[in-house]
Amino acid sequence: MDFTSSANDFYSIEMTTVVGCARQCSYCPQDNLSKAWSEKKPEERKVRLMTKEIFTSMLNLLPKNIYIYWTGYAEPMQAPDFHTFVKEASSRGIRGEISTTLHTNNDENIYALADRKHLDKLSLHLPDQKGYMKSVVNDKFFERLDFVVRNCLKEGDLIHFFGPLNNDIISFLKEPQYRTYLEGVKVDEIPMDDVDALTSRAGNIETANTTYHSSKVFCAARRLRQPVILPNGDLYICCMDYSLSAPLGNIFKSNYVDIIENNIKYFRKSQPEICHKCEWAEPKSMRKSSLLYVKSLLKK
Repeated sequence: MDFTSSANDFYSIEMTTVVGCARQCSYCPQDNLSKAWSEKKPEERKVRLMTKEIFTSMLNLLPKNIYIYWTGYAEPMQAPDFHTFVKEASSRGIRGEISTTLHTNNDENIYALADRKHLDKLSLHLPDQKGYMKSVVNDKFFERLDFVVRNCLKEGDLIHFFGPLNNDIISFLKEPQYRTYLEGVKVDEIPMDDVDALTSRAGNIETANTTYHSSKVFCAARRLRQPVILPNGDLYICCMDYSLSAPLGNIFKSNYVDIIENNIKYFRKSQPEICHKCEWAEPKSMRKSSLLYVKSLLKK
């Protein structure tokens, strides 16, 4: 079996611009991340926040055609310098996409979302009605949302809520002046209840159901060439690894491509424990059956 099918055929990276997210959503295992970070050596914990200088240094070490996902383990715009990251990536012709709660202490970061030369897709992850996301919906929030709707959104973008739609936000978006701006923008509600989280985040959320696959697995999300990078340069296997249990290496110490390709080779032989508990895991036997089914269809 070809385990490289667990990876896309292009290099990408998820940027965690700060360790620790202020949103503290109930479905996000930030406690696991904080604990894992606190257990690192003091010298490894010195850099917790990404700056313009750090980001530029990272870009110099990444493939020129790298694709950037502004997601990772925290709200990306918590970094005050986020707008400079977008400007630098855009100047190099690097493309990417973002999922954001619009939480930031720098309005320049909000204005940067209008740079669609860099951002292929913009997903707004907004506060829900039940308060699963710990966020205040006030005049400042609506001021920012107004700017983004009028200046940043385009067809194919997404507005989504983890939990019931927020009544105040939906009423705001239904106002006549926004109708044209929201054409082709999908508004999505991801249902949750009071007990189970959206997913277990590969076993990182104890209240959610976790299925353990004892045999070798494939990554149905094809994430082996999409690691998460922390501000200190550490790379982790994917966005599910909030416990930082599957380190790959450090971009400031080793070549990025070598790190990724060595990880794919390792994945064939011995897979990280987190992968066996992941919602994206697909058992080898199931993968084989699905491939045989596709081949049978092609013969018809």
